[in-house]
Amino acid sequence: MKIFSLKKVIISALLLTISFFIEFVFTKFFFQDCHGALIKLELLPIILIGFLFGFKFSLCANCIYVAIHTALEWSIITAFSLNRIKYLQLLFVVFFFILPYMAYSLSGLFYTRKSPYLIKKNIITSLLLISLIQIISYIVCIYIFYYYAYDSVFCIFESDSWIINQLNLNLSVYWIFFIYINVTIWLTNLVIGSILCFLKPIINENIELGL
Repeated sequence: MKIFSLKKVIISALLLTISFFIEFVFTKFFFQDCHGALIKLELLPIILIGFLFGFKFSLCANCIYVAIHTALEWSIITAFSLNRIKYLQLLFVVFFFILPYMAYSLSGLFYTRKSPYLIKKNIITSLLLISLIQIISYIVCIYIFYYYAYDSVFCIFESDSWIINQLNLNLSVYWIFFIYINVTIWLTNLVIGSILCFLKPIINENIELGL
């Protein structure tokens, strides 16, 4: 049992490392800074930990990922004065960084002890639930911006965020923000779901062989 748990820890750590590799090498190099990326492929290994090893491992791995990610994005967080109110800055961290990423821990609720570990129905259900939580979280975040940080809402996106530049500038800044966030959520989760469905038979066979 201890050996098997150690194997889970090692594989979870490997998947977590792959997540950071994708984020800093693929996402950041080929697209833009991670906080404004249209597709966040680095979340694929995070959600996979939950399907393979359960909610406990998924939650722990996600806490580590979010803590490191938040520390690295601290300059973006501090870019918002939010009327210099500390608790508003804390709420921004919670609803913009922590909850949307921690939502991927919910894949651990669909963990099964016996193969197959990846089931199409579970993949779709978990991603829909994750998307719902993310949308609610970002709506609260936009609400905070609306009242306390109107002039700084675009600080989230870098100047090379091409999709922002393509949007009609006559739109309300919050509608642009809302559209961009929703496109990011649904596109990211659609890509992740498609990749998981593609990898499903491969992963299930490897699990049966003692992965």
